[in-house]
Amino acid sequence: MEMAVPAKIIDPAQGYFNPGELANVPLERAAERSYLARALQIVTVLQTSLEAEKVIELFSREMAVTIPHDSISYTNDTHRIALTLGETSEHRCSYRLVVTGKLVGQVSLTRITPFDSDEVEELEYLLCSLVYPMLNALKYRDALDSALRDPLTKLSNRTMLDASLKREIDLARRHKTPLSLVVIDVDDFKRVNDTYGHAVGDEVLKCVATCIAKCTRTTDVVARYGGEEFVLLLSNTDQKGGTLLAERARQAVDDAGCTTAQGEEVKVTISLGVSTLKQAEDRAGFFERADQALYRAKSQGKNCVKVADDC
Repeated sequence: MEMAVPAKIIDPAQGYFNPGELANVPLERAAERSYLARALQIVTVLQTSLEAEKVIELFSREMAVTIPHDSISYTNDTHRIALTLGETSEHRCSYRLVVTGKLVGQVSLTRITPFDSDEVEELEYLLCSLVYPMLNALKYRDALDSALRDPLTKLSNRTMLDASLKREIDLARRHKTPLSLVVIDVDDFKRVNDTYGHAVGDEVLKCVATCIAKCTRTTDVVARYGGEEFVLLLSNTDQKGGTLLAERARQAVDDAGCTTAQGEEVKVTISLGVSTLKQAEDRAGFFERADQALYRAKSQGKNCVKVADDC
């Protein structure tokens, strides 16, 4: 049975790895000179990618030259990354990567035979070559995420939705699975802005976004389409499932009250239109049918869900 061992902290600032010191390491410290030269080589390879998953793959490939292993895993809860390459084995070395007090992630290597002391020493030195390339990859990931997020609600933005629509339609056709779309509009939102001001209007939009997002699954795309309009893209969901989720979101917003900074509660409702992808239908037609269903919901009393007639 594998024993749980606390992950050791690897921090380049603690003196493991200083690229400028290679020429100053005495010849009698041959192992350290070898590790440093190898670390510099690995850094050069890792800097060829800004994708976190690819950086780990490259690091594993480089490490395998001198330290054979059956699997490598990398986790970062903040960025929701949980990656494992290879088959996990019995013996494990685990490390927390840290730079200037900030956790960059945790790395574990496993194999069927124990790692000997020389391998552990080399591994701990060479892991420092991973820290900064991985930190750069995470920063790049953050930048991409910011570009695809609505700054107010933190939901996906229209650019992200358009890309997701193309991807999910392709997947639905390839795997012959259902795909549903829900278009949502906040009822009488102009009245909120006119009565309370745009600052309160923004708070209401954030409140609605939170209510809607809580009703969805992690596999669903939840986006702010623009203004007071939101869109849900529901993979592997048929008309019935899409309608049920839409009704759940409607009820959640209807039950919730959005409280202003002054402590005043603002009551809002939403109207929703649902469509389910038809065979050979393009993105425009798919969206248009949901939008037409939303129009019927708005014209027939608001605060309700309508399904496209030809779903």
